Amino acid sequence: MSSAVGLLLGSTVVYGLELWYGWQIVRDPANTAQIYALAYELVAVYAVALGRAWELLGAREEGLLRTLFSPRSMDERRKGDRGDNDPE
Repeated sequence: MSSAVGLLLGSTVVYGLELWYGWQIVRDPANTAQIYALAYELVAVYAVALGRAWELLGAREEGLLRTLFSPRSMDERRKGDRGDNDPE
């Protein structure tokens, strides 16, 4: 499955769940569980959007977390800061 198809399917599911939780909140405003579920879903949407934006910036080979927290990428950053690109 290509990335575009996966993104389309994932987005459809997420937006469908948002509509479902929104409808549940309209039907029963006193039920706070639906509000919490919608809040968690929105956090997930922003996390996916951040990852997608990271890919669009050119980090297709590595994910956001791997780029930020990988020891290898930290070493490469340090070498780039010092200006020596010689393999050790």
